Amino acid sequence: MIKTQDLRPTAKVVDGALILSLPDAISPVVWRWNLGEAKASALEVREVGKDGNYKLVLKTPRGDVQDVAPFENKAKAMSALLAVSHAMENPHGSASNDSGTVHTITPGRTDLKKSDGMKLLGGIGAVALIIVLFTWLGSVAPKRMDSNAATLNTTATPTGTSDQSGVPMSADDFLSGK
Repeated sequence: MIKTQDLRPTAKVVDGALILSLPDAISPVVWRWNLGEAKASALEVREVGKDGNYKLVLKTPRGDVQDVAPFENKAKAMSALLAVSHAMENPHGSASNDSGTVHTITPGRTDLKKSDGMKLLGGIGAVALIIVLFTWLGSVAPKRMDSNAATLNTTATPTGTSDQSGVPMSADDFLSGK
């Protein structure tokens, strides 16, 4: 018995080729496309007539159109297109590694990972923490005295004392106002 999850489109890039499996197409197909020859080619979903069928097609730079697979509705065709898109955005596989990652897309599913949202939230939190930290450090840091404020005000010295600053004197002389 075939499970419905086995009928979802899958795509992977292996050794510079896109391998696309479309078991949910009207005519199920496994399709291989050499990406080295792709250049400015495009895959697109097109409506076929008025019966609600859609097909996935390949358009070449010369304007040629090659049918990849027909689908009974737009959602299935879009699912196949998204599987291709994700496989091409994250190609895996090389001459030494032919175990490319399979990308399966189900209609209505978004592939935004929770970790992507957490990274954004963490970045915003880090910036806010830095701002709060600098604000707090600015309020508790010792204040630097201005050179004008550091000099003694000569009018505040007791009468009869020397107007020279920096001259040592005894405490008795200072208190007696000499």
